[in-house]
Amino acid sequence: PQLSEIDHKVTAFINDVVTPNSSPINPPQPDGASEVYDLMNRTIEKVCYGQLDAAAAAAEFLAEANKIMAAK
Repeated sequence: PQLSEIDHKVTAFINDVVTPNSSPINPPQPDGASEVYDLMNRTIEKVCYGQLDAAAAAAEFLAEANKIMAAK
């Protein structure tokens, strides 16, 4: 009741139009996620430059990513 007419219109627009047509925001990334992304990029580069084959890269990535996430 203490809102101005414009504030009522804005609130109605948000409640009637914006909110029903929006999805929930993504949850925050877990601690260590950026380190895992960096690891993934380094591992991909090793595959691209022939330093590792795909199977070895996958095994190395999973082992190192699990260590990063376990430490957090």
